[in-house]
Amino acid sequence: MSDLDANKSYEIFHCFIQQCFFPMIKVPVVKKWKNQLEISDETSKLKRVVEAVQTIHNVKRDENSRKLLSFLKKKLQECFRDANKQKNSEYTASGQDRTRSIWKIIKRMRQILRLGK
Repeated sequence: MSDLDANKSYEIFHCFIQQCFFPMIKVPVVKKWKNQLEISDETSKLKRVVEAVQTIHNVKRDENSRKLLSFLKKKLQECFRDANKQKNSEYTASGQDRTRSIWKIIKRMRQILRLGK
């Protein structure tokens, strides 16, 4: 079996497992922000890996898969946090009034936290 066949087989298996055990649920979108994060290719690959490991953990339920899942989730959170810091620093650097732009960031983050609760 070639490497391409193995990847294709895994994709089919992963999609099948997700559809059978984790059906998609429509969640209403409350509000979308104009300045959402730009997700890099590396971050999107890491997100797909986290989803795959989460599927494996839900099936196996062992200690090693739990540790791997928690480690990868922390790495993904770090990637999002770094991207958010980068976006905020670019926003404050591009604005003429730095204090005003910082307060806009704070206001936006508080609104996001309120919507999340």
